[in-house]
Amino acid sequence: MVPNVTGVHYSKKVEIHCSNVTLGCGPGWMSTTGCSEMLLIDARDREQLARNNITHILSIHDTAAPILQEMTYLCIPAADAPTQNLIQHFKKSIMFMHESRLKGEGCLVHCVTLVVAYIMTVTTLGWQEALAAVKVARPCASPNAGFQTQLQVFESTELQQFREWLKEKYKENPFNDEEEIRNLLTQVTGTSTPEENDLQDA
Repeated sequence: MVPNVTGVHYSKKVEIHCSNVTLGCGPGWMSTTGCSEMLLIDARDREQLARNNITHILSIHDTAAPILQEMTYLCIPAADAPTQNLIQHFKKSIMFMHESRLKGEGCLVHCVTLVVAYIMTVTTLGWQEALAAVKVARPCASPNAGFQTQLQVFESTELQQFREWLKEKYKENPFNDEEEIRNLLTQVTGTSTPEENDLQDA
């Protein structure tokens, strides 16, 4: 699994759901609507999937394969190993997540690293802040050292290009992701983020 935080089978996951992006990383689902309201769901429960408007599933692990016929899947075969190259999958994963959101549909993602990369691309947040936002809903979310290094490399090399690519391909972003996530981080820490501090000092 990539990355399976709790070591359970990939078809049952914990999710963080914020503006239609859902993270799977453990037993059941933990869904947060607007980063506050939480509920538990089984990833194979069709009724609950429909109730939460989940229509897309990004499954990534050694033998990723579709499970539910009515779902739209992006299946990526990859190992939960520090040497596994995930950066090569960032662009298609970001497209998959973003396009499902633009349709007003929910997307379940079975990978912390891919969700962090997506948050980085649709906001101005760096990898540490994006991961911190995920940890608010799922404190044990922790990509392995290799994946964290890849997020750092992505931030310092390709991130700006990805942000420009996303804006050019999809034009204006209709979501308030940056504001929502910064408000979330401020509520949790009781302090401003580094970027907000820079603006206040300017």
